[in-house]
Amino acid sequence: MGNKSFREKGLGADGKWTMFLRILGLTAVIVLVALVVTMTSRQDEKPIESMIDATTQTTQTSFTQETTPVLTTTQTAIQTTTQTTTQTTTQITTQTTSATTAAPAPIAPTDDEMEALINKKYITVNPYSRVGIRRASTLKIVVHYVANPSSTAEQNWNYFNGLAKSHVTSASSNFIIGLDGEIIQCMPIYEIAYANAPINDTSISIECCHPTNDGHFNQATYDSLVKLVSWLANRYGLSRNDVIRHFDVSGKMCPLYWAGDEGSIGYERWMAFKEDLIIDE
Repeated sequence: MGNKSFREKGLGADGKWTMFLRILGLTAVIVLVALVVTMTSRQDEKPIESMIDATTQTTQTSFTQETTPVLTTTQTAIQTTTQTTTQTTTQITTQTTSATTAAPAPIAPTDDEMEALINKKYITVNPYSRVGIRRASTLKIVVHYVANPSSTAEQNWNYFNGLAKSHVTSASSNFIIGLDGEIIQCMPIYEIAYANAPINDTSISIECCHPTNDGHFNQATYDSLVKLVSWLANRYGLSRNDVIRHFDVSGKMCPLYWAGDEGSIGYERWMAFKEDLIIDE
């Protein structure tokens, strides 16, 4: 067989020792290669991570910068829309409320309406209550009270008509308004009545019944008076200033409930009545 080398001797021991060395060397090589690869990968990953971080920050910054104005604009639009809607709703509500609460404008009585309301019952022509003379002009409408509480329009008409026989005094009126709002016309509307001296020949007179001593007209009488005065004023082209009290003509406390100088309670009541008139001025 001869002498063998150390290598050969190693192989001779069933190759175990030689195999062990080969495996150990191969393992060392694999570990070394893996270590090199790992270090290289870590060096390469750092720039990638930095790029990712930088890209993420840039994206976040860009998203924030771009999104913020959009949100602000949207919020502004919503606020503006809300304000506009609120204002519009308020205006509509105000207009609706005004339209709902505002009373319709009163309408002046028509000729047909007054024709149906007025009872033409002319008193007898006589020197004491109906002289049968046409007025020179119509410049004023004068309001009176009958000064006889609870008396009716018919009773006061009888009094005027009876003066033709009794000759007690000279008195009359173009119209008498009763406690139920009825209106009696005592003579043609254009004739002189004896109630407004010294302006009988330029004025129309209206006597009003009242239930109590204070001369306060009830609602039915008041309503008919408003209609009658409004109708006459429009017919003759007169204004509110042309509607006066007997008090304004002669100083007599007539009509009692509305009599008095400016500043008195009677004057205030009178002015309130004139505001209720429906006159085309």
